Amino acid sequence: MGAIKNVRAQIEIVGLALLVAGVTTIASAGLLSVGGGAQARAEFTKNFLLMENTLEGMELFYNDMIEIATHKALEEQGHDMENFCAAAVQPTDSLKNLVIDKAENLVSQYVTYKGQNLPHMRTIDGKVGTLDLKVVDEGTWTKGDEKIYWFEDEVVYEYPKEYYVTEINTNVTLGGEVFRTDVIAEAFDLAGKKSCEYTFRDIPVHDKRTATFSCEGMVKKIKAHDTGWVNWVDLFEAAIKTPGLGYLEVNGKPAEKMEVQGGGTKISSSGAFSTQIKTTADARPDLTVNFVRVKDSSGNIITSVEAKQAVTIEAEFANLGCAKVNKNSKVRINAAGSNILDTTTGSFGYTEKRIITATWTPQEAGTPLVSASIDIPDNVVTESNEGNNQKSLSFTVSGAPDLRITASDLKFNATPTVGKHFSLIATFRNAGTSSQLGGGSTSIHVKNSSGAYAGCFSFGGGVSGQTIGIGSTYDLKINNCKANNAGTYTAYAKFVPNSERSTTRSDNEVTKTFTVS
Repeated sequence: MGAIKNVRAQIEIVGLALLVAGVTTIASAGLLSVGGGAQARAEFTKNFLLMENTLEGMELFYNDMIEIATHKALEEQGHDMENFCAAAVQPTDSLKNLVIDKAENLVSQYVTYKGQNLPHMRTIDGKVGTLDLKVVDEGTWTKGDEKIYWFEDEVVYEYPKEYYVTEINTNVTLGGEVFRTDVIAEAFDLAGKKSCEYTFRDIPVHDKRTATFSCEGMVKKIKAHDTGWVNWVDLFEAAIKTPGLGYLEVNGKPAEKMEVQGGGTKISSSGAFSTQIKTTADARPDLTVNFVRVKDSSGNIITSVEAKQAVTIEAEFANLGCAKVNKNSKVRINAAGSNILDTTTGSFGYTEKRIITATWTPQEAGTPLVSASIDIPDNVVTESNEGNNQKSLSFTVSGAPDLRITASDLKFNATPTVGKHFSLIATFRNAGTSSQLGGGSTSIHVKNSSGAYAGCFSFGGGVSGQTIGIGSTYDLKINNCKANNAGTYTAYAKFVPNSERSTTRSDNEVTKTFTVS
């Protein structure tokens, strides 16, 4: 605006200089031609002031149109203008172009202001006005401002409303007779609860000290007091930093000059505009859990799984509020009543989202609760909504098969004797809580002490294609076993389940040594 005023002032000075010099016609100077003398000067001054007022009004009107255009563009991008959060705005080229388009649309609707043409943001010959967007996510409010106090043991400042404050910058000067003592700066919420404090340690008298300290709490009042017997606070300045005073700044100018003409005179300005869209939302953080879900090993979302099978619990945490979080917030993922992940978030930015995962292997059938929470139970973050910090789902865990075999489960149809055939029978038992529907392979054989097969072996097949009910058994038999010589022999049986089946693997294999004479 200063540049615009200078341009007008220069025009006025030139015009008046010409009139004073006795110039009776000043059209050549771009001014009003009214004749010379006092009447001419009076007429020129009156006309110029009217034009200047019109130009100033046009600038204000254009500024208002830019503000309206910005509102419309932000609404189109999904911002709630009744609860606007400046910190949530992304000042992209797309948004800038949208504001320019909305502004040009308003210009095309109104066209003129008091008979004067409004400048365009986009001209038919391709010129485009300039527009810059700047997000100021946190504003500052300073109280004290170098005010000197005398003999005040305590200095208190109050704000017209409660603000969520991220940090406080303070300056203090100690007065008094004791050479050194402490000064404490404290901030309180509307209910009088202390939100944060800072202690200036061992301040010399008349020495000014400065400190910036984190708060991240609600502040309605801030005070400073000394701890000495014969001391006082000479100076106390406090500047709170809060997203509640944030704004979106819009600056620029149209593609054409802003001009006002009348009676042969023309004055103009660049039409530069500047406006602010202030934060109106509840400017506090709002930590939440967007979702919690369970995935299998292939990444598919599932609602049930067999016991003993590992799954991944995935939860998305977010800050929906209009203030960033610098404190560490507790994050937990819980399944079947046990915390399987317990960690902290670190800082959490405006509108930030973060996915955290944990592996869980359910041990038994049932419908356990799976949940994710943030800032519970510590509640260290002051939030606009404390009721959305947890989300849960009911998950189904079905039983799983558990095939087992022991040495006593390896039997012969007859006592092994040299030179005679016999059969080996392996009995697999399902000790699990679900039927074995296949999905594995078996191995069964008899070997002599040299490791050679004693006429019988079987690989694959067998149990892999069978259904074995809960508590039931299945016999796998191989014939034509034959011991050609006396000695020690080994019978062997094994079930190899697929990864998603039998819950226990250590008892799926057995070896039995016997003697043939």
